[in-house]
Amino acid sequence: MIKRKFNPFVMSLFLIMNTGSFTIVKSKAQTTNISSTFSSNRLSSNKKVVNKNGWDIPGLKSFNVLPETEEVEVDSIKVKKKIFRSSEEPITKLELYSVDENGTIHVSSITCAVRHLFAYEFNNKLFAYQTILIVTNVLSNKTRVYMGAAYSLFYYDEDGDGLFETRIGASMLQEIPEWSKADKK
Repeated sequence: MIKRKFNPFVMSLFLIMNTGSFTIVKSKAQTTNISSTFSSNRLSSNKKVVNKNGWDIPGLKSFNVLPETEEVEVDSIKVKKKIFRSSEEPITKLELYSVDENGTIHVSSITCAVRHLFAYEFNNKLFAYQTILIVTNVLSNKTRVYMGAAYSLFYYDEDGDGLFETRIGASMLQEIPEWSKADKK
């Protein structure tokens, strides 16, 4: 087990690495369990990152679901895509992860505006959210400067417990969890 302390931005984090999963201790009161499959030292949102406590969906509280829906197809299965709208693009922090040549995991964050939010259902079971985030610089006078980079992130409920524990950076829906394919009881 390797312990390293570092200070990104304001808070101190302790990383405990053990066979590909690690725990980030944000404070004595809050511990987030995260595991991932990291293979490069680049900062990335495009890796599969699992937070056992579930991810907060960026912007979810600021968006309203619209009555319109779309159908999308994944592995020849039609899935309902719900569209959300907001009167403004809420600001959020996006955590990016990288691993250096020594196996140390580094966490960084960037400020983003939540441009779009979608929810995906199969058999009337919500199994994923998608957010489109735009890297943003918010100036002291509240003016936003959009940096042009966009991130598309999916948050999956892998086991049907209502927690969206898996985050994957992807432009399209990748999978439908098996639990949502099961017939209703």
